Amino acid sequence: MTESNDDPEADGRGLPDGPGPPPWASPTAPSGFTGAGLAGPAVPPPPAPPRPTAPRPLPKRSKLPIVAAVVLLLVIAGIVAVIAKGGKDDDPRVTSRSPEATVEAFSEAIATGDADTFCQLLSDSQRENLSTAFGGRCIDSVGMILALASSMDAVHLEVTGSTIDGDRATVAVTSDGHAGEIPLVKEHGRWVIDTAPDSLVSGSVSSGDDGADGS
Repeated sequence: MTESNDDPEADGRGLPDGPGPPPWASPTAPSGFTGAGLAGPAVPPPPAPPRPTAPRPLPKRSKLPIVAAVVLLLVIAGIVAVIAKGGKDDDPRVTSRSPEATVEAFSEAIATGDADTFCQLLSDSQRENLSTAFGGRCIDSVGMILALASSMDAVHLEVTGSTIDGDRATVAVTSDGHAGEIPLVKEHGRWVIDTAPDSLVSGSVSSGDDGADGS
């Protein structure tokens, strides 16, 4: 009986036909695949972010509200300026005063120590006389006069009548029971006092009868 050769190395069975990787090596990847494909499925790249769109232009607003607000501020500023001036020459409440109203306003200015109104209601010549006598502007010179009025408890002039002759006027008044007249002149469209203010403060209003009584 012939013995069979069970040695695989003897008959060449079980051995590879030629050189190559051992059986335990990784299988060869099919054609068209990369090494990364062997590790797992391919991950697609993230989508590109959307392009930013230009902002929509805002609707144009009307400029009328802004213009109206500016006009309102100018009107308010003008009113405040008139009030702050205390009634300057261009104040219609001053220019429209009658001779009697002028004397009453002047008497009130003496009583309250309002130097601004006091000077406004004097004629140009009387303001110049004050500036010459005391030096400086009228409003800076009337302090002594108003202080005198305060010490005398402020003489009050009561208007009893008036006469107008063109640009001249005379207002009849009484002061502490004494009758007198105050001359006025119309300058720059308004009536102003045209007599020495210290005589009004002291109560020595002009009167022909007073001169006769004093002789």
